[in-house]
Amino acid sequence: MNIKVLYEFLLSDKADSFFAYIKGKNINEINQIHRLKTKFADYPVSELLTLIRLRKNASKRIKDADKMLFTTKGVEQSSSTNVAVYHAEKFALCSRIADLCCGNGVDLINLAKGKNLVYALDYSNTALSCSKFNAKLLGLNNIIFIQDKAEGFSEQVDGIFIDPDRRPDDRRVIQGIDISPNFDQIKKIISTYKNVVVKLSPVFKYEDESIVEDYTWEFISEDGVLKEILLCTGRFATKDIHKKAVLLPDMYFQQTNEEVTVTGIKKYIYDLDPSIIRSGLVQDLAQSIGGELINKHLAILTSDKKLANCFIKAYKVKDIFHYNKKLLQKYIKENEIGKLVVKVKGFPERPNQVIQKLKLKGKNESLIYLIRMDKEFLTLIIERL
Repeated sequence: MNIKVLYEFLLSDKADSFFAYIKGKNINEINQIHRLKTKFADYPVSELLTLIRLRKNASKRIKDADKMLFTTKGVEQSSSTNVAVYHAEKFALCSRIADLCCGNGVDLINLAKGKNLVYALDYSNTALSCSKFNAKLLGLNNIIFIQDKAEGFSEQVDGIFIDPDRRPDDRRVIQGIDISPNFDQIKKIISTYKNVVVKLSPVFKYEDESIVEDYTWEFISEDGVLKEILLCTGRFATKDIHKKAVLLPDMYFQQTNEEVTVTGIKKYIYDLDPSIIRSGLVQDLAQSIGGELINKHLAILTSDKKLANCFIKAYKVKDIFHYNKKLLQKYIKENEIGKLVVKVKGFPERPNQVIQKLKLKGKNESLIYLIRMDKEFLTLIIERL
Protein backbone atom coordinates (compact mmCIF):
# COMPACT_ATOMS: atom_id res chain seq x y z
CA MET A 1 0.00 0.00 0.00
CA ASN A 2 1.48 3.34 -1.11
CA ILE A 3 0.92 5.54 1.94
CA LYS A 4 2.40 8.65 0.30
CA VAL A 5 -0.09 8.50 -2.58
CA LEU A 6 -2.94 7.68 -0.21
CA TYR A 7 -1.99 10.52 2.16
CA GLU A 8 -2.08 13.11 -0.62
CA PHE A 9 -5.33 11.76 -2.06
CA LEU A 10 -7.14 11.79 1.30
CA LEU A 11 -6.33 15.49 1.67
CA SER A 12 -7.72 16.28 -1.78
CA ASP A 13 -11.29 17.15 -2.80
CA LYS A 14 -11.60 13.82 -4.62
CA ALA A 15 -11.68 11.72 -1.46
CA ASP A 16 -15.19 12.72 -0.39
CA SER A 17 -16.70 11.88 -3.77
CA PHE A 18 -15.10 8.42 -3.80
CA PHE A 19 -16.25 7.50 -0.29
CA ALA A 20 -19.73 8.85 -1.02
CA TYR A 21 -19.97 6.66 -4.12
CA ILE A 22 -19.02 3.39 -2.42
CA LYS A 23 -20.90 4.04 0.83
CA GLY A 24 -23.10 1.05 1.56
CA LYS A 25 -21.59 -0.99 -1.27
CA ASN A 26 -19.84 -4.30 -0.61
CA ILE A 27 -16.97 -4.20 -3.09
CA ASN A 28 -15.22 -7.56 -2.92
CA GLU A 29 -15.61 -9.35 -6.25
CA ILE A 30 -12.99 -9.01 -8.98
CA ASN A 31 -15.43 -7.64 -11.56
CA GLN A 32 -16.72 -5.05 -9.06
CA ILE A 33 -13.19 -3.90 -8.32
CA HIS A 34 -12.41 -3.73 -12.04
CA ARG A 35 -15.47 -1.53 -12.70
CA LEU A 36 -14.49 0.71 -9.80
CA LYS A 37 -10.97 1.12 -11.16
CA THR A 38 -12.39 1.96 -14.59
CA LYS A 39 -14.77 4.57 -13.21
CA PHE A 40 -12.08 6.14 -11.01
CA ALA A 41 -9.12 5.58 -13.30
CA ASP A 42 -6.92 8.30 -11.76
CA TYR A 43 -7.71 7.33 -8.15
CA PRO A 44 -5.59 4.93 -5.99
CA VAL A 45 -8.50 2.48 -5.82
CA SER A 46 -6.54 -0.54 -4.54
CA GLU A 47 -5.06 1.48 -1.67
CA LEU A 48 -8.46 2.97 -0.85
CA LEU A 49 -10.14 -0.43 -0.68
CA THR A 50 -7.39 -1.73 1.58
CA LEU A 51 -7.79 1.32 3.81
CA ILE A 52 -11.56 0.79 4.02
CA ARG A 53 -10.97 -2.77 5.18
CA LEU A 54 -8.42 -1.64 7.76
CA ARG A 55 -10.74 1.09 9.02
CA LYS A 56 -13.55 -1.43 9.40
CA ASN A 57 -11.35 -3.76 11.45
CA ALA A 58 -9.99 -0.91 13.55
CA SER A 59 -13.41 0.64 14.22
CA LYS A 60 -14.22 -2.20 16.62
CA ARG A 61 -11.56 -0.86 18.99
CA ILE A 62 -10.60 2.65 17.94
CA LYS A 63 -12.68 5.82 18.06
CA ASP A 64 -12.78 7.78 14.75
CA ALA A 65 -11.11 4.86 12.94
CA ASP A 66 -13.47 5.39 9.98
CA LYS A 67 -11.62 8.65 9.21
CA MET A 68 -8.04 7.65 10.06
CA LEU A 69 -5.07 6.45 8.03
CA PHE A 70 -3.61 3.04 8.92
CA THR A 71 -1.18 0.40 7.77
CA THR A 72 -1.94 -3.29 8.33
CA LYS A 73 0.85 -3.60 10.87
CA GLY A 74 -0.32 -0.42 12.54
CA VAL A 75 -3.83 -1.75 13.10
CA GLU A 76 -2.44 -4.98 14.54
CA GLN A 77 -0.21 -3.16 17.04
CA SER A 78 -2.41 -0.14 17.84
CA SER A 79 -3.90 0.31 21.29
CA SER A 80 -7.66 0.39 21.57
CA THR A 81 -9.07 3.81 22.44
CA ASN A 82 -9.77 2.65 26.02
CA VAL A 83 -6.18 1.51 26.44
CA ALA A 84 -4.79 4.66 24.79
CA VAL A 85 -6.84 6.86 27.14
CA TYR A 86 -5.45 4.90 30.09
CA HIS A 87 -1.92 5.56 28.83
CA ALA A 88 -2.65 9.26 28.35
CA GLU A 89 -4.03 9.64 31.87
CA LYS A 90 -0.60 8.74 33.25
CA PHE A 91 0.84 11.82 31.53
CA ALA A 92 -1.84 14.22 32.82
CA LEU A 93 0.65 16.30 34.85
CA CYS A 94 3.30 16.44 32.11
CA SER A 95 3.57 19.40 29.73
CA ARG A 96 6.41 18.25 27.43
CA ILE A 97 6.42 14.58 26.46
CA ALA A 98 7.69 12.23 23.77
CA ASP A 99 6.15 9.24 21.98
CA LEU A 100 9.26 7.45 20.75
CA CYS A 101 7.60 4.82 18.56
CA CYS A 102 4.42 6.60 17.54
CA GLY A 103 3.34 4.16 14.80
CA ASN A 104 -0.06 5.07 13.35
CA GLY A 105 -0.62 7.53 16.18
CA VAL A 106 -3.54 6.11 18.19
CA ASP A 107 -1.66 6.58 21.45
CA LEU A 108 -0.08 9.79 20.19
CA ILE A 109 -3.35 11.63 19.54
CA ASN A 110 -4.50 10.83 23.07
CA LEU A 111 -1.16 11.64 24.69
CA ALA A 112 -0.95 15.00 22.87
CA LYS A 113 -4.24 16.43 24.10
CA GLY A 114 -3.64 19.37 26.42
CA LYS A 115 0.16 19.25 26.17
CA ASN A 116 2.45 22.20 25.44
CA LEU A 117 4.76 20.17 23.23
CA VAL A 118 4.96 16.57 22.05
CA TYR A 119 7.79 14.89 20.14
CA ALA A 120 6.66 12.02 17.93
CA LEU A 121 9.37 9.71 16.63
CA ASP A 122 9.26 6.70 14.38
CA TYR A 123 11.95 5.17 12.20
CA SER A 124 9.34 4.24 9.59
CA ASN A 125 8.43 7.09 7.29
CA THR A 126 5.23 5.21 6.41
CA ALA A 127 4.12 5.05 10.05
CA LEU A 128 5.09 8.68 10.56
CA SER A 129 2.92 9.73 7.61
CA CYS A 130 -0.06 7.96 9.18
CA SER A 131 0.55 9.71 12.50
CA LYS A 132 0.80 13.10 10.80
CA PHE A 133 -2.48 12.54 8.96
CA ASN A 134 -4.32 11.36 12.07
CA ALA A 135 -3.01 14.25 14.18
CA LYS A 136 -4.04 16.71 11.45
CA LEU A 137 -7.47 15.08 11.35
CA LEU A 138 -8.01 15.94 15.01
CA GLY A 139 -6.53 19.44 14.77
CA LEU A 140 -3.47 18.72 16.92
CA ASN A 141 -0.76 21.27 16.15
CA ASN A 142 1.49 20.79 19.20
CA ILE A 143 3.44 17.84 17.76
CA ILE A 144 6.94 17.81 16.29
CA PHE A 145 7.40 14.78 14.04
CA ILE A 146 10.87 13.28 13.73
CA GLN A 147 12.00 10.30 11.67
CA ASP A 148 14.55 8.59 13.89
CA LYS A 149 15.17 5.61 16.12
CA ALA A 150 13.97 5.86 19.72
CA GLU A 151 17.48 5.51 21.09
CA GLY A 152 18.50 8.63 19.15
CA PHE A 153 16.13 10.93 21.06
CA SER A 154 17.82 13.64 23.19
CA GLU A 155 15.30 16.45 23.83
CA GLN A 156 14.25 17.61 27.32
CA VAL A 157 10.83 16.25 28.32
CA ASP A 158 8.81 15.45 31.46
CA GLY A 159 7.89 11.93 30.40
CA ILE A 160 8.34 9.39 27.63
CA PHE A 161 6.01 6.78 26.13
CA ILE A 162 7.53 3.89 24.14
CA ASP A 163 5.65 1.29 22.13
CA PRO A 164 8.54 -0.75 20.68
CA ASP A 165 8.06 -2.66 17.46
CA ARG A 166 6.97 -6.15 18.47
CA ARG A 167 6.90 -7.40 14.89
CA PRO A 168 10.24 -6.54 13.31
CA ASP A 169 10.52 -8.17 9.91
CA ASP A 170 6.79 -9.03 10.28
CA ARG A 171 7.42 -11.74 12.86
CA ARG A 172 5.97 -11.59 16.36
CA VAL A 173 8.58 -11.60 19.14
CA ILE A 174 8.31 -11.82 22.93
CA GLN A 175 11.89 -11.48 24.20
CA GLY A 176 13.56 -8.22 25.13
CA ILE A 177 16.48 -8.71 22.75
CA ASP A 178 14.18 -8.99 19.72
CA ILE A 179 11.91 -5.94 20.06
CA SER A 180 12.93 -2.62 18.52
CA PRO A 181 14.30 -0.73 20.36
CA ASN A 182 15.50 -3.76 22.29
CA PHE A 183 15.16 -3.90 26.04
CA ASP A 184 18.78 -2.96 26.76
CA GLN A 185 18.27 0.22 24.71
CA ILE A 186 15.00 0.89 26.55
CA LYS A 187 16.80 0.59 29.90
CA LYS A 188 19.34 3.18 28.74
CA ILE A 189 16.46 5.54 27.93
CA ILE A 190 15.00 4.88 31.39
CA SER A 191 18.36 5.59 33.06
CA THR A 192 18.51 8.96 31.26
CA TYR A 193 14.90 10.15 31.51
CA LYS A 194 13.63 8.24 34.61
CA ASN A 195 9.92 8.86 33.90
CA VAL A 196 9.02 6.32 31.19
CA VAL A 197 6.05 4.13 30.23
CA VAL A 198 6.81 1.16 27.96
CA LYS A 199 4.05 -0.83 26.24
CA LEU A 200 4.93 -4.51 25.80
CA SER A 201 3.28 -7.64 24.45
CA PRO A 202 1.04 -9.55 26.90
CA VAL A 203 3.35 -12.56 26.44
CA PHE A 204 6.56 -10.54 26.88
CA LYS A 205 8.97 -12.39 29.19
CA TYR A 206 9.06 -9.70 31.84
CA GLU A 207 10.38 -12.21 34.38
CA ASP A 208 13.71 -12.24 32.52
CA GLU A 209 14.26 -8.49 32.85
CA SER A 210 15.60 -6.57 35.85
CA ILE A 211 14.90 -2.87 36.42
CA VAL A 212 17.06 -0.87 38.84
CA GLU A 213 14.97 2.31 39.07
CA ASP A 214 11.55 2.65 40.71
CA TYR A 215 9.19 0.59 38.60
CA THR A 216 5.84 -1.16 38.37
CA TRP A 217 4.79 -3.87 35.91
CA GLU A 218 1.13 -3.31 35.02
CA PHE A 219 -0.96 -6.04 33.39
CA ILE A 220 -3.76 -4.45 31.39
CA SER A 221 -6.97 -6.39 30.76
CA GLU A 222 -9.93 -5.28 28.62
CA ASP A 223 -13.12 -7.32 28.12
CA GLY A 224 -11.53 -10.39 29.70
CA VAL A 225 -8.47 -10.32 27.43
CA LEU A 226 -4.95 -9.42 28.53
CA LYS A 227 -3.99 -6.63 26.13
CA GLU A 228 -0.49 -5.66 27.20
CA ILE A 229 2.12 -5.38 29.91
CA LEU A 230 3.14 -1.83 30.83
CA LEU A 231 6.47 -1.03 32.43
CA CYS A 232 6.04 2.20 34.40
CA THR A 233 9.11 3.89 35.89
CA GLY A 234 9.85 6.98 37.96
CA ARG A 235 6.79 9.19 38.50
CA PHE A 236 4.61 6.69 36.59
CA ALA A 237 5.38 3.77 38.95
CA THR A 238 3.14 2.92 41.91
CA LYS A 239 5.26 3.45 45.02
CA ASP A 240 6.61 0.21 46.54
CA ILE A 241 4.43 -1.89 44.20
CA HIS A 242 6.20 -3.96 41.53
CA LYS A 243 3.17 -5.78 40.07
CA LYS A 244 -0.33 -4.47 39.44
CA ALA A 245 -3.34 -5.93 37.57
CA VAL A 246 -5.55 -3.40 35.79
CA LEU A 247 -9.07 -4.12 34.54
CA LEU A 248 -10.20 -1.29 32.26
CA PRO A 249 -11.75 1.15 32.52
CA ASP A 250 -10.92 1.87 36.15
CA MET A 251 -10.34 -1.19 38.37
CA TYR A 252 -7.00 -2.39 39.66
CA PHE A 253 -5.45 -4.82 42.12
CA GLN A 254 -1.88 -4.63 43.33
CA GLN A 255 0.67 -6.80 45.05
CA THR A 256 0.24 -7.60 48.75
CA ASN A 257 2.76 -10.47 49.16
CA GLU A 258 0.20 -12.61 51.00
CA GLU A 259 -0.06 -16.39 50.95
CA VAL A 260 -3.21 -18.52 51.13
CA THR A 261 -3.95 -22.14 51.96
CA VAL A 262 -4.74 -24.92 49.50
CA THR A 263 -8.05 -26.55 50.46
CA GLY A 264 -9.38 -28.55 47.54
CA ILE A 265 -12.74 -27.83 45.91
CA LYS A 266 -15.49 -26.22 47.97
CA LYS A 267 -19.07 -25.10 47.21
CA TYR A 268 -18.04 -22.32 44.81
CA ILE A 269 -15.11 -21.91 42.43
CA TYR A 270 -13.79 -18.75 40.79
CA ASP A 271 -11.98 -18.17 37.50
CA LEU A 272 -9.53 -15.27 37.46
CA ASP A 273 -9.05 -12.42 35.02
CA PRO A 274 -5.92 -12.99 32.86
CA SER A 275 -4.29 -9.87 34.29
CA ILE A 276 -4.23 -11.54 37.72
CA ILE A 277 -2.83 -14.80 36.34
CA ARG A 278 -0.14 -13.20 34.14
CA SER A 279 1.00 -10.90 36.95
CA GLY A 280 1.27 -13.76 39.42
CA LEU A 281 -1.11 -12.07 41.85
CA VAL A 282 -3.35 -15.11 42.34
CA GLN A 283 -2.57 -15.60 46.03
CA ASP A 284 -2.67 -11.87 46.69
CA LEU A 285 -6.19 -11.61 45.28
CA ALA A 286 -7.31 -14.76 47.09
CA GLN A 287 -6.19 -13.32 50.42
CA SER A 288 -7.84 -9.99 49.66
CA ILE A 289 -11.30 -11.43 48.91
CA GLY A 290 -11.27 -14.38 51.32
CA GLY A 291 -10.80 -17.13 48.74
CA GLU A 292 -8.56 -20.21 48.81
CA LEU A 293 -6.71 -22.23 46.18
CA ILE A 294 -8.09 -25.57 45.00
CA ASN A 295 -4.59 -26.63 43.96
CA LYS A 296 -1.19 -24.94 44.13
CA HIS A 297 -0.72 -25.46 40.38
CA LEU A 298 -4.12 -24.11 39.22
CA ALA A 299 -5.26 -20.49 39.06
CA ILE A 300 -8.73 -21.33 40.41
CA LEU A 301 -10.04 -20.06 43.72
CA THR A 302 -12.68 -21.68 45.90
CA SER A 303 -14.87 -20.89 48.90
CA ASP A 304 -17.91 -22.12 50.80
CA LYS A 305 -19.48 -18.69 50.39
CA LYS A 306 -20.20 -16.42 47.46
CA LEU A 307 -17.41 -13.94 46.74
CA ALA A 308 -17.78 -10.80 44.63
CA ASN A 309 -14.93 -9.04 42.82
CA CYS A 310 -14.46 -7.61 39.34
CA PHE A 311 -11.40 -9.83 38.76
CA ILE A 312 -13.29 -13.13 39.21
CA LYS A 313 -16.06 -15.14 37.55
CA ALA A 314 -18.09 -17.22 39.99
CA TYR A 315 -19.52 -20.73 39.58
CA LYS A 316 -21.49 -23.01 41.90
CA VAL A 317 -20.24 -26.62 41.99
CA LYS A 318 -23.21 -28.95 41.56
CA ASP A 319 -21.36 -32.27 41.29
CA ILE A 320 -17.84 -33.72 41.06
CA PHE A 321 -16.65 -37.08 39.74
CA HIS A 322 -13.48 -38.61 38.33
CA TYR A 323 -13.14 -37.97 34.63
CA ASN A 324 -13.59 -40.68 32.09
CA LYS A 325 -15.60 -40.67 28.91
CA LYS A 326 -18.11 -43.32 30.06
CA LEU A 327 -18.99 -41.51 33.28
CA LEU A 328 -19.40 -38.22 31.44
CA GLN A 329 -21.53 -39.85 28.75
CA LYS A 330 -23.70 -41.42 31.46
CA TYR A 331 -24.25 -38.00 33.05
CA ILE A 332 -25.18 -36.54 29.64
CA LYS A 333 -27.67 -39.32 28.91
CA GLU A 334 -29.32 -39.30 32.34
CA ASN A 335 -29.75 -35.51 32.27
CA GLU A 336 -30.76 -35.28 28.59
CA ILE A 337 -27.95 -32.85 27.74
CA GLY A 338 -28.21 -31.56 24.19
CA LYS A 339 -25.88 -28.59 24.59
CA LEU A 340 -22.65 -28.77 26.54
CA VAL A 341 -20.19 -25.95 27.34
CA VAL A 342 -16.75 -27.22 28.36
CA LYS A 343 -14.03 -25.38 30.26
CA VAL A 344 -10.60 -26.93 30.86
CA LYS A 345 -7.64 -26.24 33.13
CA GLY A 346 -4.60 -28.51 33.09
CA PHE A 347 -6.57 -30.94 30.91
CA PRO A 348 -4.83 -32.52 27.86
CA GLU A 349 -7.66 -31.85 25.38
CA ARG A 350 -9.33 -28.70 24.12
CA PRO A 351 -13.06 -28.16 24.77
CA ASN A 352 -14.06 -28.86 21.15
CA GLN A 353 -12.11 -32.15 21.18
CA VAL A 354 -13.98 -33.27 24.29
CA ILE A 355 -17.37 -32.36 22.81
CA GLN A 356 -16.66 -34.19 19.53
CA LYS A 357 -16.27 -37.49 21.41
CA LEU A 358 -19.65 -37.23 23.15
CA LYS A 359 -23.20 -37.99 22.05
CA LEU A 360 -25.28 -34.97 22.92
CA LYS A 361 -29.01 -35.52 22.72
CA GLY A 362 -31.71 -33.84 24.72
CA LYS A 363 -33.40 -30.58 25.65
CA ASN A 364 -31.13 -29.47 28.50
CA GLU A 365 -27.86 -27.56 28.72
CA SER A 366 -24.90 -28.06 31.01
CA LEU A 367 -21.57 -26.42 31.88
CA ILE A 368 -18.64 -28.58 32.94
CA TYR A 369 -15.08 -27.88 34.04
CA LEU A 370 -12.42 -30.51 33.39
CA ILE A 371 -9.40 -29.99 35.60
CA ARG A 372 -6.24 -31.74 36.65
CA MET A 373 -5.83 -32.21 40.39
CA ASP A 374 -2.35 -33.59 41.07
CA LYS A 375 -2.27 -36.94 39.21
CA GLU A 376 -5.98 -37.28 38.44
CA PHE A 377 -8.54 -35.53 36.25
CA LEU A 378 -11.89 -34.40 37.63
CA THR A 379 -15.21 -33.46 36.06
CA LEU A 380 -16.97 -30.57 37.77
CA ILE A 381 -20.62 -29.90 36.94
CA ILE A 382 -20.94 -26.16 37.49
CA GLU A 383 -23.42 -23.34 37.19
CA ARG A 384 -22.45 -19.75 36.35
CA LEU A 385 -23.54 -17.24 39.00
